[in-house]
Amino acid sequence: MNIKPELAWGIIAVLFAIFLALFFSVEIGLFTLLFGCVAWWVWESPEESFLIFIILSPLLPMFKATQTMGNITLVKDVIIIMLFLKTFFVPLIEQRLPYRKNLLFAPIVALTLWSLFEVVQGGSTLAVLRLREIILYMLLYFGVLY
Repeated sequence: MNIKPELAWGIIAVLFAIFLALFFSVEIGLFTLLFGCVAWWVWESPEESFLIFIILSPLLPMFKATQTMGNITLVKDVIIIMLFLKTFFVPLIEQRLPYRKNLLFAPIVALTLWSLFEVVQGGSTLAVLRLREIILYMLLYFGVLY
């Protein structure tokens, strides 16, 4: 019996979301399923998802202010990570990434190292959250560059 890979991954994602909903909370399960759907959509249509990302970005701080809908802002993270994987990382691994002059590579490496150093020095949860934001926007830069 032949099962399509999309169906198999869909079943795995639903089962994983059900597991999280049963053993942790329903909210975690629902958001996991939402993030899986968004990740699949971004992988299938990166141009449209980037446009949606641009449109939704100004609205996300409004959701962050509410306690119940604060996790919806993580959709932005899923979009950025999947764009990075689809447009930069996978072509890099498959050795089909076109060469583009990247003037910001050295400053990005320096900023990453400095940010890691400051998180170790600071040691607070807020520092880790800011590091996550810095790294996400670096990933977005590489995703948009290619």
